[in-house]
Amino acid sequence: MANYSLVMDGKRCIGIWLANPGYAHDRDLLLALATEKHLPLESFAALSSGRFRIVPNRFDNKGGVFLMLTEAPAPGERR
Repeated sequence: MANYSLVMDGKRCIGIWLANPGYAHDRDLLLALATEKHLPLESFAALSSGRFRIVPNRFDNKGGVFLMLTEAPAPGERR
């Protein structure tokens, strides 16, 4: 399984951090994560259809990317 972390806003998942940026386009992996974490249908649909923003991680030195499922800024993203 990929090295990842959920980006939460309270109890709501607004994104996923992936250590390997190459996994951002691996639909099967993204759907497996959504299923494993019991993400709501709208998150599952966004991951399934590619309706998310890919934002390079500038929050810390761990690298990777954030897949943002909402319009909320990614951690470390300036808007």
